[in-house]
Amino acid sequence: MRQVLRVSIATAALTALAASAAVAQLANIPVYANPSASGIRVGGEVAVGINDESGKNLAFAARASAGFGKLILGAGVGLVDFGTTEPTFMGSLGYRIVRAGPVNVAVQAGVGFTRNSSLGEVLRTADIPVSLGIGLNVPLLLASVQPWVAPRFTIQRVAIDAGSTTRNHVGLSAGVDVNLLMGIGARVAADWSSLPSIDPGDLGGVVTDLKRRPVILSGGIQFGF
Repeated sequence: MRQVLRVSIATAALTALAASAAVAQLANIPVYANPSASGIRVGGEVAVGINDESGKNLAFAARASAGFGKLILGAGVGLVDFGTTEPTFMGSLGYRIVRAGPVNVAVQAGVGFTRNSSLGEVLRTADIPVSLGIGLNVPLLLASVQPWVAPRFTIQRVAIDAGSTTRNHVGLSAGVDVNLLMGIGARVAADWSSLPSIDPGDLGGVVTDLKRRPVILSGGIQFGF
């Protein structure tokens, strides 16, 4: 009876994950991988899933980045609405491999953590995305415009009390940063990922299909120093 109850809870938790969590480095928020980032920038953003496979959850995040020479550091915290408000955290390290005129290319690796306790069974997710950011830095009279795109490969660890599993998937994020000369800026981003099914027998014997392709949009403001 206890095992049946555990499997039922696990099934419900995984169904909630499939329906509501567009998992990225910060849950339900695009993976940010602008290879032209420079100086110190802090900001906030709001994001929402726009298709049914994203769960259409609302999320908020605060980010900070520091780009000096070839290194780009990033950190962020956020809140995601899964029916209950849950925290999400991330950190990233990028290395600029090309800086030729307006063109920038950087490899970025990161890690993000999210938990979802909305159904009583705590579901923990860890994501390790590796991105290749390709972008431009276009200076204008009073601003710089930085469009970028970043394909990625992600290793994801999903765990509940009934078990855990690891799966890999691909994704793509893109965005535009606009930075004014007085330090104020804005950014928009979009994110798509292709999440595979969880194999039968994983997660305590629960058989479930989590194959989906969430799409997320975000927008925010930032300040440079």
